[in-house]
Amino acid sequence: MRNQEMKVSVIVTCYNKGKYIEECLYSIFNQSYRNVELIIFNDGSTDDSDEIIRECLKESPFKNTQYISTFNRGVITTRNDGIDKSNGESILFVDGDDYLDLDFINIMVDEMIFSDKDIVGCAAWDFIGKKYQNIYKKEFDIRDMLSNNIINASSLVKKKVIGEIRFDERLSNGVMEDYDFWVNLILNHNASVFYTHKTRLNYRILSDGRSRSNNRRKKYYFYKIFMKKYSNKISNKDFIFIFKKLNIKMKLIFLVFRIIY
Repeated sequence: MRNQEMKVSVIVTCYNKGKYIEECLYSIFNQSYRNVELIIFNDGSTDDSDEIIRECLKESPFKNTQYISTFNRGVITTRNDGIDKSNGESILFVDGDDYLDLDFINIMVDEMIFSDKDIVGCAAWDFIGKKYQNIYKKEFDIRDMLSNNIINASSLVKKKVIGEIRFDERLSNGVMEDYDFWVNLILNHNASVFYTHKTRLNYRILSDGRSRSNNRRKKYYFYKIFMKKYSNKISNKDFIFIFKKLNIKMKLIFLVFRIIY
């Protein structure tokens, strides 16, 4: 397959991102890669997101552009709906407060074709804090993925490898739903991964006011589900490798759930 032959379904999710959604959408409109199907979800926003999106869409250069405005369902249900509605050979999820560099999609597609992998990831650039998130500097190793999330939400993925897999609705509390989705594809569909350093996602970190104790409870809940789903997919050798990289609290959680499941 040559570049520009692969249709990319770009799925944008927006909930109360009126301050940022215009920048996000125009960064997609201006992509050098043109074979794009754009699907935008307004997930029950109570700010001016709907008005801004509708105005922006007057400038959409893509023939295949859909706008869906619904009551608030949460990002997981919305992304799953986007997968079902998409017609592209590959899918790219973009949050409404992030934005893409001009050649982002073009590079990601090139890397997917060159590597012949199912998922192409890259680093996330915190452009406010001026620092990188989840940089990965070697050939992909599932053990690294199982001990630390190294694939950001806006990675390019072949739709055929997704199959029936969807984001897990039980993780709608907002902790690590992306991580679970990628791990599910890798462990259950043998999805292959390539990590590129030729581009980056411009990633906005917003404070949501959640307490540390609340986040700990959510992570505990996530790892309970995680180990129940994947414990039998992780060999004892790999488990020991992952276990050594965890902090003391996470070691206890992993060990308990490993014994249970």
